[in-house]
Amino acid sequence: MSVAARITVIGAGTMGHGIAYAAALVGCAVTVTDSDPAALELAWSKIDGLLAGGMKRGKLTDADAAKVRGRVRTEPDLAAAVADADVVVEAVVEQLKVKQRLLAQVERQAPKGALLASNTSSLSIADIAGALQTPDAASVSTSSIPYMP
Repeated sequence: MSVAARITVIGAGTMGHGIAYAAALVGCAVTVTDSDPAALELAWSKIDGLLAGGMKRGKLTDADAAKVRGRVRTEPDLAAAVADADVVVEAVVEQLKVKQRLLAQVERQAPKGALLASNTSSLSIADIAGALQTPDAASVSTSSIPYMP
């Protein structure tokens, strides 16, 4: 996978906006989706805040921030959001059944071969992936990357 991968982040809340920011920062095209349209608006606000912080600290220029912002889009429809994704990262509520149900749905809607990742801090990735037809397509991701540049 190249740095220019297409990433979909499901869940625009506490971690999702930061994951989207970090992926866009390194050059990925990012789609953020959430079942709550207000969360998508809030994600933009938080991403803008992260960009402003990076510019204030001298880590990003205005041009860098514009490029990062241009790599992020929001899409309220899950199927449309994952339709061309190379990587799908779920960052939804920390409940096993919710994550299993969501990733099973994504597995049916995302391109064959897409990497399915979970941003979990307390659940077993094996348990989450247990609901998938192809459990070895799942990965785990936990990070605080958004608090860097």
